[in-house]
Amino acid sequence: MKLSFAAVVALLGLASATAALPRENDLLTCTYASGTEMPPTVCAELRSAHEWQTARTAYRQRLIDESAAEHAALRAASAASDATALARRQELDRRLADHLLETEEKLAALRVRQEALARREARAAAAREARIDAMRLECGRDFQSPRVGMAFDRAGRCMGNLRLVSEQPSGAGVASTYRAGPLLLTFRDGAVVSWSDRRGR
Repeated sequence: MKLSFAAVVALLGLASATAALPRENDLLTCTYASGTEMPPTVCAELRSAHEWQTARTAYRQRLIDESAAEHAALRAASAASDATALARRQELDRRLADHLLETEEKLAALRVRQEALARREARAAAAREARIDAMRLECGRDFQSPRVGMAFDRAGRCMGNLRLVSEQPSGAGVASTYRAGPLLLTFRDGAVVSWSDRRGR
């Protein structure tokens, strides 16, 4: 089917308006719209998809510009009598139509991938919330509220995952500092001796 130049441009405008990828995620800092950090491989894939779409948009615009120039030249030179120019116009129209089809297929695949990533993030967020609710129920007032004298096991259950930051031997024993999110807790002899909150609380 031969497309007129006006029809091709209209189709391209429709495809551009309806097939744009969501841009809620921050690909510069690799964070989801929810503010959580996305895995590096997922961030790289989404960046690649965005770069691909940008390149395809530039390529599509170049084809449109070439087609517009060719049509203008053909009108000025009475292209109906120029078989070579007519063939060139038909070739450009065919390339534009093929490009539209390929772009739609690629964007459909990217939308499927984007939706899968969104579902995965939603499941992960729900799991995090469930863990926090369970921790809050078990710990009561100790939930993310360290205090001097709190046992190491209790702190691990109520603050979240404790990650060792440093160990400092002293005459009173080894002082071990752990991080749990924004909290820094220092233990000696299996109990909290001091703590701080990076949020200033």
